[in-house]
Amino acid sequence: MNIKTKVLIIGAGASGISAGCQYNKVYEKNKYTNEKRAKEYLGWMERFDDSIQGSDTWYDVSTHGILEYWICEGDLLLNWKTSGFQTILQLMMNDSKVNSDVKIEDKIKLSQEVENINYTNPNEIIVTTADGNNYTASNVIITTSLGVLKNYHKKLFNPSLSLAKQQTIEGLNFGSENEWLLDVFEFMTIDYQPRVLCGWIIGESSRYIEKLSDKYVEDHLYELLKKFLGNSYNIPRPTKILRSQWSTDKHIHGCYSFRSLKSEELNATASKLAEPILAKNGNPIIMFAGEATHDHYYSTVHGAIEAGEREAKRLINFYRQTTSRL
Repeated sequence: MNIKTKVLIIGAGASGISAGCQYNKVYEKNKYTNEKRAKEYLGWMERFDDSIQGSDTWYDVSTHGILEYWICEGDLLLNWKTSGFQTILQLMMNDSKVNSDVKIEDKIKLSQEVENINYTNPNEIIVTTADGNNYTASNVIITTSLGVLKNYHKKLFNPSLSLAKQQTIEGLNFGSENEWLLDVFEFMTIDYQPRVLCGWIIGESSRYIEKLSDKYVEDHLYELLKKFLGNSYNIPRPTKILRSQWSTDKHIHGCYSFRSLKSEELNATASKLAEPILAKNGNPIIMFAGEATHDHYYSTVHGAIEAGEREAKRLINFYRQTTSRL
């Protein structure tokens, strides 16, 4: 099947050293507990920070990169009550209905795994999917995760991306979150879900655990809760387990991006990743969005949304300027 369209959107270090040194300075001035307990707490702090960064260890994280990150205003822990994260998609789609006669859901094609993006002819980009469909477009916006770009960019784009773009993709880091048992550092309650506990696992173990069965993971997490809380509480067996498997999901390959020492070494930045591929007339034929392309809100959904809006505005501005010259 061959489908023509206008625009096609694809996708749905030093930090640890710094934190450790500062912690040790404070501890030496005020030894509030024994050294063993202090080291255990420092280890927990690292695991907590790794859960935020998406890193295996905070020795991988660039302090300079952390300074680039902006904390969003408001309450960062608000949730969507019983509706789940689909709410934000519904809000965005409802907003598009108000401002346009076009139904956005009619423009979304599901289960279309992209295998190749051929932009040899800048006037007609051909996107080929795994089931043999060809989509031709004047412009393509890439919104896949950084993990997908890292794993597939060499075979995805024809011609290949520039060496500078490839270096940026390799330089920015993409973490995973799901050290098994020892790396389970937290269980938290969920608002509006009183019978649900959410556990966090970080580091290399988050990838290892994805290879284990649900039953194995469930049994060991249950034993972990009993070990620490069983003397004070009656711990019931869980009736169901739901877990992420982002690292082994070929459409994601991780969780979200962070700035590592390798990012600094290669001078890999979000703005470089966001640079579009331009035709000779300045037409941004291939554009890049997603959280990893946001200078300050990387690793967040609002960063991903803003990056998508940025590329849409880029395209709108180009065609407005082109029209005004006619």
